[in-house]
Formats: sequence, C-alpha cells, structure tokens
Amino acid sequence: MPVRLTERDHAIFRLIDEHGLLLEKHIANFLWSDQKPSFVRDRLRRLQYFDYVVCSTHDGKLSWWNSPTKPLMYALSPMTRELIGASDYELDLRHFEIQRHLLEVANLRMIFHKDEQNGKISNLQWTTCRPQSNRLCALDARVSLVYKDKLHNIGVLNQSSTEFDSTVSRLTAAVGDDAVETVCVISADQERQKVLEQKITDKLGDKPWLHDCLALAPHKQLYKLGVVKTRWQGIGMRDASLFVEGPHSAGVGQLPTEH
Repeated sequence: MPVRLTERDHAIFRLIDEHGLLLEKHIANFLWSDQKPSFVRDRLRRLQYFDYVVCSTHDGKLSWWNSPTKPLMYALSPMTRELIGASDYELDLRHFEIQRHLLEVANLRMIFHKDEQNGKISNLQWTTCRPQSNRLCALDARVSLVYKDKLHNIGVLNQSSTEFDSTVSRLTAAVGDDAVETVCVISADQERQKVLEQKITDKLGDKPWLHDCLALAPHKQLYKLGVVKTRWQGIGMRDASLFVEGPHSAGVGQLPTEH
C-alpha cells in the first residue's frame, strides 16, 4: 500500500527541489521545530522505499564531513517531480563537482539557520538561486535577516573548487544585484581565498566600493565560528566585519556547527 503523504512530506519535497539534493542533516535542520531538528531518517527511508525520493552516496571528500561513512544524499524521483509539478533539474546531479557544490550551499544555509536557532539573528529568509546550464547564475542564494533590529539583505556565492575566473565573472554580475547590499563569497580555504582576492583585484581593481559590498571568508572559519562571529575580509586585506558597527560594516557574525 503506497505511503500516505503528509504536509511535512511535501515540505521535504519542496526543500529537495529547491536545492537539487540534500543530506538528511540538512532536511532535519531546515524543518526545525520545537527547538530541535525534526526527526526525518525513518520517513526518508520510507519515502525512498516507495520511490518518492532517490538516495545515493557522495563518494568524494567533503571538507566539513567528519563521519567515516560517506554521506547519503536525497534527490526527487521523476514520479515526485511530476506529482508536485517541479521542473527537471537542468544540471547533472550525478556529477561529483555539482553534487559537492550543491551540498556546500545547503550546508551554508544550515549555518545561517543555526545562528537563528541560537538567537544570533532573526527573521531569516533564504532563497536558493538554482543554477542553470544555459546561463550564468551570479548568486547561489539571497538571504534576508534581522540583526540587532536592522534588516540585512545578503547574497551568498560559494566559490567552486579552482574555477576562479568563473567565480569572478559571477561576482561581477552579483555586485550589481539591487536585491542585496553585501555579497558574501565563501572559499574552500584561506589559500584559495587569497588567489580569488587577487583575481578580483586584477579584473575589477581595488576600488573603494568593493570594500563596502564584498565580504570573503573560508569555509573552515565559517563552520567553526558561524556567520555572525566570522571575521569577514574585504578586498585589499581590509576587514569587512558583518554585523559589527563601523565605517565599513554591512552586517553579519557567529555560530557553531556540528559535524
């Protein structure tokens, strides 16, 4: 007998459709309720059994995944896409680099959610920008949140592997987005952040306005400190501390992530 779908099942489907694919930990935190993550493991297994979701493993190394077992990823089945009226995902979700990028974006969202759950920020609204094969997607997400009674609109750009030139091209488009005041660029590590900063300077120059609208940080620091406490860096080794009052502040800060 087919499983009877609930409103929470449809919420799971919408989340997976928004991100392309998700880990169980992502879904549990995004469906946070009663001051704790939702328990979704058994439900996901049941949905998989009845072919509503497709489960596979990410075979590579994720910098923030410390478990000895490879993480299980969930994507929507063709049947569920038809059921909820979702369009097909244009990119190949079986491709390792695409999987890694999408999972990193989802993990960044979880860090924002943890800051909200810990009372660091409030009124968090996250909108994932779905990448498409036929056009450049400047941002990976648009985020609005309230910090100390002030509304902040932030763009999130996840720097993929060593594709520095494409990241700069995306950034060029992102800084002109009127919907965001600051673009947060998250790199794999400090070394790649330095290379990316130099690429940005070479192409865009060390202009004063870049300091006001760009904030860079490596994944490891963000996972350790969270959004509010992270020391965001502007172009030219200048601080761009989000959520700290000052002449160049645009808004953000902290939160610990469990992995």
